[in-house]
Amino acid sequence: MRSALWWTAAVLIVALVIYWIGPLWARRTVLGTMPAQMRATVDGLVEIAGLTSDPPKFVVAI
Repeated sequence: MRSALWWTAAVLIVALVIYWIGPLWARRTVLGTMPAQMRATVDGLVEIAGLTSDPPKFVVAI
């Protein structure tokens, strides 16, 4: 019974670590520069949303 609890806890811990590390890894993966048209669209959306800080970071899978 105890080993089942340990395995469950281990799986949850590994899942949480992957959940936190995944976005960090995705941000490091750079496939190239953002096309000018996409940059203009993102800038427009940032302006519409009223964000005063840096634009949000996201991953685009082409």
